[in-house]
Amino acid sequence: MSLPAGQQRVLDGIADALRKTEPRLASMFAIFTRLSKDEPPPRREQLAAVGPIALLAAVCRRPPRRDTTSGRRTRRLMVVMSQLAIAFVVLAALVGLTSLAPGPCTRPVRSAPVAAYLHQACRAQAGVLSPAGR
Repeated sequence: MSLPAGQQRVLDGIADALRKTEPRLASMFAIFTRLSKDEPPPRREQLAAVGPIALLAAVCRRPPRRDTTSGRRTRRLMVVMSQLAIAFVVLAALVGLTSLAPGPCTRPVRSAPVAAYLHQACRAQAGVLSPAGR
């Protein structure tokens, strides 16, 4: 791997400073280099080869456009509309859940006195008065 001259000088300066201040670290690096010189680098650290088409596409890619006022307005409108749509869906789900809940007139009741009372109340609610109530 080759680096520009300025970067290589900086790295060489760091290496010299490490050798002077940490001689033990330098010897450990030397041992590591000797042990691993014949091994290939790990697969996840290898860069994929770039084909000529990908290289041409990267060179010809347009720079990103500046953000315009109309673009910001459009994005803001999209955010507001999506939040309104979510609120509408949640509201519709809540209304649907409450309207589907069975009322007292549709529930089966096992107790006879309670059933008679609910039957009378349901008839009154429907607008039909019982003969006793007339």
